[in-house]
Amino acid sequence: MEGVSFPRLISGLPEGVTPTKISVGGNHTCAMYAQSIHCWGSNRWGQVSPAASETDVAVTTPKEVNLTTPLTTNNFTLVDMSAGESHTCVLIRVATTNEVQAVCFGSNLDRQCADVRSRTSLPSSILFDSEFKRIYSGTRNSAAVRAGQVNTPFVWGDSTSSKLWSQTPQNIDMFPPSEIKLEDAARSILHIAMARTTTCTLSIDQDDSRRVVRCVGKNVSLEQTELPWGHEN
Repeated sequence: MEGVSFPRLISGLPEGVTPTKISVGGNHTCAMYAQSIHCWGSNRWGQVSPAASETDVAVTTPKEVNLTTPLTTNNFTLVDMSAGESHTCVLIRVATTNEVQAVCFGSNLDRQCADVRSRTSLPSSILFDSEFKRIYSGTRNSAAVRAGQVNTPFVWGDSTSSKLWSQTPQNIDMFPPSEIKLEDAARSILHIAMARTTTCTLSIDQDDSRRVVRCVGKNVSLEQTELPWGHEN
């Protein structure tokens, strides 16, 4: 497939509505709107268009993902979205109950989408409480965090790349999501980035408001980097 060496306008996205987030995965991209997500790219694992008949087919035009089936309602708004290596996760708030659910689909070899391990997973929902505001998709795992209390992320899927968090069972596939306690309780995580062999967090020190980047995994030369970026606004 021929690459693109300069920015190109993506056609086929909804008109008249404003996208709120875009996320790039291993070989696919998704754009989030208030009540829909549209994905395109490789669909080898069903991470773009989860219908079983469409896996292994590249999706060249953005396609809306059907989220109503696992939610059994169309009265919802999207809170956050993340495209991982070969799966996609969406955080959704149901209007009638105010509950928040994570809906994930795509590769499920390590139970990063659903409980029953499988090559691919149709959209499957995981119930969280209303305070959850962020979701992250890695290579073989997923994570969700609450607003204002993100020093205890909930993680599911492969745990081998989660060594940054203490009390994490290693070399197992975790499901349902497990609450992970940080090694340093004095720091509150602002952001999580999960890649194939590396997990990084951007956290803020509660004592002096320094922002700290901590990474763990293969080929990481600095396990911890102190960044004096000032106070959090």
